[in-house]
Amino acid sequence: MLEEVKPRFSPAPLPPEHARGTRDCGNEIPPVSDLPGSLAVRRHEGQEALRALVGPLRSAGFLPASIAAMQPDYLAEGFEGNQPGAVVAYSKGRPVAYVTYAVRRTRFLLEFGPRACRGLPCRQLRLFGYATQTDHHGLILDQFFQSLLEDKTWHVAQILDLPDHSPLAEYLRQLPIQPGRNWSLACKTFETFQVKIEEDFESYLRNNFNKKTRYNLKREVRLLEAAAPGQVATRIYSSPDQVAEFLRDARRIAQRTYQWKFGFNTLRAVPLAKVLYFAQHGRMRSYILFIRDVPVAYCAARIRRGALSYDDVGYDPQFAQLNPGKVLLYKILEDLHKNRAVRELEFGRGSAQYKRLFANSSRRALDLTLYRHEPYSQLLRLLASTADAGYQCLRPLIRPWVPHIKRRFRDQASA
Repeated sequence: MLEEVKPRFSPAPLPPEHARGTRDCGNEIPPVSDLPGSLAVRRHEGQEALRALVGPLRSAGFLPASIAAMQPDYLAEGFEGNQPGAVVAYSKGRPVAYVTYAVRRTRFLLEFGPRACRGLPCRQLRLFGYATQTDHHGLILDQFFQSLLEDKTWHVAQILDLPDHSPLAEYLRQLPIQPGRNWSLACKTFETFQVKIEEDFESYLRNNFNKKTRYNLKREVRLLEAAAPGQVATRIYSSPDQVAEFLRDARRIAQRTYQWKFGFNTLRAVPLAKVLYFAQHGRMRSYILFIRDVPVAYCAARIRRGALSYDDVGYDPQFAQLNPGKVLLYKILEDLHKNRAVRELEFGRGSAQYKRLFANSSRRALDLTLYRHEPYSQLLRLLASTADAGYQCLRPLIRPWVPHIKRRFRDQASA
């Protein structure tokens, strides 16, 4: 049984991802074909400056954006740090392109394959995206990055989960071969998996699974429902008045997982105000599976670029024999095909077996890190490259032991 508690108001609809005119922000407005020589680039820094920027960007057709971090009012709330900003290109006084960012104090992450640990302190410039109405990407992005480099307060700049074929990715790929640059670039490419919403749920099952796999999936759903006949429900949470209830029950599940006990679970770090913002702006669609009114599996998800981002999931290990995580994913896909709320489900990074099982699409994405040509930034770069090289050397030796290590973690957490 699928239950959707009706919200007390209808959230604002999100725009399609690739409407004509504006790239990356999804609004249908006339594109700018020619830019005059008087193109002006300005930085808008601080919370009040970003709030004042909402009106001009909305009038130019950039807002609402397809991701929250491209919304100046979202950054002004401090959800990504207390030093947010935007660099905007103007033509004839009208915005024609912009990037958003935030500078924050953090610990530089050293990645060992799929895991990361916090290293030395640093000031990070986090870039969130690039939206434009023109094809003059090189001209505009040159000025954007020149403006950002004038700020000497950050050590590294990072852009995460950047679509492989976006104009920003194409521009950044050219940086290492262009002379005169005073930064160096590290690029990590990875594959992401998606479920594109098809004509209906049965078509999706028929087109992507053989007869035996379809039977097994439906059998797992039936077995879980038979464990408590008439008392199994999947609830959908999408409105602000449902946020507190969702977080309460989802954390109740998450606290029983080994990821939570070892500090890996991200649900604990999400502020209530941030989740409320997503719900108020139609960007939240989360799920919990209940058996006899007991929460047993959850999916904390939000809508980004017209896709349901499968951000944070977990299940109660006491119910592991009933496969509640897989059953919940099955129910989520059934709901998305029925309600057409998004065009796809985005699994994101990682190649877990369940992602490969359910996905019917994949594409490549990038993590890009820019290091200044100064001693501390280059030290961070050296540490990052050393950690990556060490993982590549040890990976063949570690791989056979990974299942045993995971099992040991689970056993210790449940002890």
